[in-house]
Amino acid sequence: MQVGSVLPLYFQLFDYLNDKYIKAFVRDEDGMVIYTVNMILLSNGLYFNSSLYFPPGTDFLTIQYIVYDDSGYTEISGSEGAGLSRIDLTSQTLSVALQVGSTLPLYCQLSDYANNKYVKAFVRDKDNALIMDSPIELSLISNGLYYSKGLSFPPGTNWLSVQYIVYDDSDYSIISDSEGAGFNLFILASEQPFINFPPYTNIQAFVKADICQIECPISDTIIKGSDRSLIVNLVQTINCQPYDLTNTSVIEFRFRNEDGTILSLKSTDESFPVQIINNILGKIICILTSAQTSLLMARIPAPFTIILTQNNGKTVINVPTQLAIIDSDV
Repeated sequence: MQVGSVLPLYFQLFDYLNDKYIKAFVRDEDGMVIYTVNMILLSNGLYFNSSLYFPPGTDFLTIQYIVYDDSGYTEISGSEGAGLSRIDLTSQTLSVALQVGSTLPLYCQLSDYANNKYVKAFVRDKDNALIMDSPIELSLISNGLYYSKGLSFPPGTNWLSVQYIVYDDSDYSIISDSEGAGFNLFILASEQPFINFPPYTNIQAFVKADICQIECPISDTIIKGSDRSLIVNLVQTINCQPYDLTNTSVIEFRFRNEDGTILSLKSTDESFPVQIINNILGKIICILTSAQTSLLMARIPAPFTIILTQNNGKTVINVPTQLAIIDSDV
């Protein structure tokens, strides 16, 4: 797992229920919630979401899965327990890093040691499509432990999710009422990030800074023609507290080009150049390619603008003095 990698979030309900609603709370190493996302039902109580990316600035993420009885996510389920997983920059708990072609070690342990059940493993790629020869039947070893080594890690996917379903009959038609589902996640050891974050430093930007004039020193320099990322911490001018981005739908960065045109980068663009790192702390990142920075106007300082689209309208944040843009590294 690397900065910019897609986060494979999965949660399996033990009793296979498809009528629950699950929200994932993703926290950084300081325990702060940086993402909240609703999970999507796949099948037989397995819920997933793969719309988030591993952000810079933290060595690991903790994911708390809360199960709700209603679609409004207001009534925590009294029959389903919460879940917890951790994703690190180098590995993930409950997962095994493998190479393409590696044998998949598929094991399922029944909690009551039953030897008279029938277990199938449904192995899916990153797009949640079943891989070739999946599902596959598991063989009994002993004391409720079932296994199979009949599948290999295929090319074309960064991870595999494995859902273990327990049946009462050898025809695999009656899902067991007494045995719960199982889950495993395998991550490709050479997995490449979906988004590459170029070098970055932090810039502090003040929201509604027209209330009082705030002069800030230059915090970062962009060399034209280089790949760069800008991490911006939004701060409320009145009390210097972080600016909450929870109700923000679109974030836009605007820079001036050498020819007088405007470079506009939005969080809704297909290449994801703008992302929220932490809603509550008001931390965002803007990614600029070498092709884009080569066109920017060289200025010291180099003012730029951030526009937030929120429930109550738009907020324009001017960042007048914190950035410099130069032609070459001198």
